[in-house]
Amino acid sequence: MLVDLAIRRGQLGHAAEVLPPIVRDPCSAIPLFAAAARVLADPARTLALARGAVHGYSITPAAVDKVRAARP
Repeated sequence: MLVDLAIRRGQLGHAAEVLPPIVRDPCSAIPLFAAAARVLADPARTLALARGAVHGYSITPAAVDKVRAARP
């Protein structure tokens, strides 16, 4: 699969990269290095880092209740 992607053939032949282009935009790597430094400095904080990342885009229990209530 990775070979197919690399040479643009098969099911993923026309896929587009969605990750930051670190080679063309070195500043896009800053969050990666910041997270890596934080984990290396204090590995016990890894779970807190992951929870914080998920919390930023997860839906609330109230939103789940609204969706459930809207079901036909």
